[in-house]
Amino acid sequence: MRVSHDLRNPISGILGLCASLRLQGLDAHAQKLVGSVESAARGMGSLAQDLLDHGQLERGKLGLRPRPVDLAANLREFAGQYQARAEGRGLSFVC
Repeated sequence: MRVSHDLRNPISGILGLCASLRLQGLDAHAQKLVGSVESAARGMGSLAQDLLDHGQLERGKLGLRPRPVDLAANLREFAGQYQARAEGRGLSFVC
């Protein structure tokens, strides 16, 4: 599946730019925004990987492996993305 491979390069670029921004001495608010961008890019990377995995699964070339998940951390990361969007619109987001 070429589409998911094509998604990975720009996502890697976004993550690299975020890492560079973190080295620029940003204030706390800007650091939080960069963190939200990183989180969203990692989410997109995960979706791209899911597309690859789905294609392999359909072709019978991939087995499923259960793994532990930190649900609380995933929810905090998800909420953080919406908190930045809400604050950008002058709203408060409490989770």
